[in-house]
Amino acid sequence: MNRFLSFFSADYRDGAVYISGKKFPAGQFAMQLLNQYYKGDTAARISVYKRYNWKVIDTLNAGYLNPENLPEAANEIQLILKTLPQVQPFKQLDIPSEEKRISALLSEDNGNRICDYFRRRAKVGEMESEYAVLDMLPPEYDKELFAECEKLIEDILSTLRFYDSIGNDMQIAFDGLLKFIGNLENAKRLDEEHLLPLAEKIFGNHQVLTQTDYVSVQNGKKPIMVRRIQFADYYSFILTDFYEGLHYGHYPRKCPICKRYFLMEDARRQQYCNGYAPMKLTSGKKMMCRKYAAQQKQKETAEGNPVLAIHKRRMNYIRTGVCRGVLKPEVATAAKKYAFELKEEAMMDDDYARHGYEKDMELKAFFAEVQNRV
Repeated sequence: MNRFLSFFSADYRDGAVYISGKKFPAGQFAMQLLNQYYKGDTAARISVYKRYNWKVIDTLNAGYLNPENLPEAANEIQLILKTLPQVQPFKQLDIPSEEKRISALLSEDNGNRICDYFRRRAKVGEMESEYAVLDMLPPEYDKELFAECEKLIEDILSTLRFYDSIGNDMQIAFDGLLKFIGNLENAKRLDEEHLLPLAEKIFGNHQVLTQTDYVSVQNGKKPIMVRRIQFADYYSFILTDFYEGLHYGHYPRKCPICKRYFLMEDARRQQYCNGYAPMKLTSGKKMMCRKYAAQQKQKETAEGNPVLAIHKRRMNYIRTGVCRGVLKPEVATAAKKYAFELKEEAMMDDDYARHGYEKDMELKAFFAEVQNRV
């Protein structure tokens, strides 16, 4: 049976996922599920629309169908599709095209075709044995019609099962991701080698249903090869995104200040996100979670603080350059002073820390300014 919907696919390459032409870091959608699960009770609302979905699945598996039930199932899925854009990655997908596909697939006309197929199939099954030996099929047999209807039934069942499982998939994936985050501090290091066994312990018993092809897509002006993965269900998408992220050192964490989840993209033990603390905590002042924590004497270690980690990395480069004779002493002195100034500015100015600091500390931009100063 074809379980995969072309509507639901993503391209993966080099730690990134591409959906509808947009690029995201792998692991982004697992993190977003954590933030979106309770928002608007999306999972609960989606799980409500199942009455005719279940009825059609049960009757098709039993070999009969009430044609009027197909449009009713379509109406249920259309209601789900009204809610899904509140959850990633569905906001990025072509929902209007999927709504048209559902209306065409789950139509009463298709229901009547399937009923005709079941009647014809029953006639073939009622053949007397002497006719069966001679392969004398009854006039009701139509090879082309039978193949078309069997494919139609496959498409209907895979579609109904996909939408039937979304709410439950969200809950299982959400619970598993919470367990993973709750055990992060037990890992000796926050890299693939140490995080993968933790993930497998939590998710190892759950089946991931995917289909992979290698395709060429345009990346700017040049073509690149990507893995295009189709998913049989939402859970398979989230687990694929989560494991792809882990492979490249991406993993979700929870900020203890704003209580939102954020995606780490390296092995630091960063505690606080790069967002802003709730205004109710800061008396209406715009303040990053990291700075608020420092004011509350909950300062994270230098290893966990990205501002300090970037500064340390640049200072190490300067020291290495001096030892190797690549940097002259006067350049190194100017570079150390400039690095300190940028670090202090980032520690004081939240907007600069979020949007400018890392760019200014990039090697090319950093030493261009140092040369101007020298």
